[in-house]
Amino acid sequence: MNRPRTLAKLCAFFLGLGVVAQVSAEEVFNSFAFQNHAHEQDGYTNGLFFARTRIASSGETGVAPPLLLKPLFGWLGVSDPTLASTSIAQTMITPRDLDVVPAPDAVPYAGVLVLRSASVHVRDNIADLLALDLGVMGPASGAEHMQRFIHRVL
Repeated sequence: MNRPRTLAKLCAFFLGLGVVAQVSAEEVFNSFAFQNHAHEQDGYTNGLFFARTRIASSGETGVAPPLLLKPLFGWLGVSDPTLASTSIAQTMITPRDLDVVPAPDAVPYAGVLVLRSASVHVRDNIADLLALDLGVMGPASGAEHMQRFIHRVL
């Protein structure tokens, strides 16, 4: 299985969830960030972040809730949010040399893949955040394959 291609498909699917749920006038912002830097203590970190944020347009009271949070809205008695966001992030931490098992006191391998669905509700002078994070750590995050790909490219 081609992990980087699978990750790209997952990103497209989850970010597309925001499009499916649109029912009111709103402004939409998409963002992508790639973080790559060396740690001072012999580690190397990469991060990939994709986000889709929807904000109520002027004159509108809210936007449709993010798909993952929608079931909670009725249960919690929450109105439509002023801002809704769906994001997916993958963070990778590895030693500098990928071909050597790290010493016990060195930076270990770590990988995290997280899907976040969040909404902000503004009323009067109060803003409340409701968020749900779903994720995996370790080999299931696909971080090893993505890290090797990034090291080849860079």
